[in-house]
Amino acid sequence: MKNIKFCLLLFLFTVSIRLSAQEKSYTVEYAATSASGSTGKGNILICTKTSSLYGKLNDKDIQQQNTISQERINNDVYIKSNKKAYVYKDVNRNFMISDEKIFLDTYIVKDVNSVFKWELLNETKEILGHLCKKARTKFRGRSYEAYYAEDLEYPFGPWKFSGLPGLILQVTADDHFIRYDAVEILQSDKMVVNPYQDNSNQIEFNTFKELYIKKYKEVTAERKMPDGRTVNSEMSKGGKEIYIEF
Repeated sequence: MKNIKFCLLLFLFTVSIRLSAQEKSYTVEYAATSASGSTGKGNILICTKTSSLYGKLNDKDIQQQNTISQERINNDVYIKSNKKAYVYKDVNRNFMISDEKIFLDTYIVKDVNSVFKWELLNETKEILGHLCKKARTKFRGRSYEAYYAEDLEYPFGPWKFSGLPGLILQVTADDHFIRYDAVEILQSDKMVVNPYQDNSNQIEFNTFKELYIKKYKEVTAERKMPDGRTVNSEMSKGGKEIYIEF
């Protein structure tokens, strides 16, 4: 009888230890505003202290995931598809994986997570009840300012942004190409799952960039028409990331 009681107590103690050791997670919704002034909602970040998943994670978006549209910003045409795209980050293994597009072709791209070099500043402001500190960074052709909450010790944010000593609640590009604002923060019991873990068709970021440059040269090359005119087509030099530097 004593042995049964001891085993039961040991089992309960083990379960309680496991539950207490389980990582808390947070779910953050962001509004994303483009240079044209359009604002998209339903951009969700789920994060623990070691990994995160960002994208259109609401069930309501599944019905709209195959629609295609286009948006013109600063004379560049951006083809947009609502097909679900994610950014997964893993701090311990220092990588992130994301869906990237060249026109309507989608590539699964693996990159290092530690790509952001932040300058930490003293300026502060309150966002959703959290005192946030300011930071700045340059990332692949654009400069950004961000505000992060040190009381939420999660090193993630919207899209690919990460690497600050607190959850990133606001990011603004200096040229106003994109702005992210947290609109809701909830403590969550959701697990962060890598949606690409069973996919072997991944390419490195540098390989993707080479493919983008190749397509850009093909599309924008001058072509002679039968009537003797010389024409060429337009293609964006990138989206949030600028791939073409010439």
